[in-house]
Amino acid sequence: QRRGRAGRTANGVCIRLWSQPEENTFPPFNIPEIMEADLASTALELAKWGVVPQTAGELQWPDPPPAVKLEQAFSLLKDLSALDPSGHLTAHGEILLQRPMHPRLAHMVTFAEKIGKAGLGAALGALLSERDFLRNQQNADLKERLRLLMEFQSADKMNFPVDRAAFQRVRTALRQLSGESFNENDLELCGILTAAAYPDRIA
Repeated sequence: QRRGRAGRTANGVCIRLWSQPEENTFPPFNIPEIMEADLASTALELAKWGVVPQTAGELQWPDPPPAVKLEQAFSLLKDLSALDPSGHLTAHGEILLQRPMHPRLAHMVTFAEKIGKAGLGAALGALLSERDFLRNQQNADLKERLRLLMEFQSADKMNFPVDRAAFQRVRTALRQLSGESFNENDLELCGILTAAAYPDRIA
């Protein structure tokens, strides 16, 4: 147990796995997560309650997030059509709020449904929301991973290195997002759907 928890229950010995000079360089506290985290989901929740980019800085934050990161989050939501030009929540933004995923992926899944490819959108959303289940791969080919999702219901039958827990999490997320399937021909739309999720990363 860490020292604080052990000390609350009984006397004990604290063994540190680093030297005193190393410890002297440690910061007194960890950096608050909000200072480093992606704030898109937070900004979407704020928009739900009527907060616009111009008023977000007036909130009484326990630890105020960097203004530039909050600005980027609101800007992304506008790119995803979740906010109108004045920063207010749109009907599309209301839909994104109902999906249990990052606004990027929620937008992609919603777009996929509109073009009749709900199964592929759900598979991509599940895939991108989890850690890569293929180990030691030299590529990040989404089509390769989607083919494995089509072929295997479980990682137990795979005869190559795979993170079984990550694979099962992807399959579970896929079941929760959509009951529809997808096929080999649908894979040609991977790029279009991924671009919908990351419009700000296209040059």
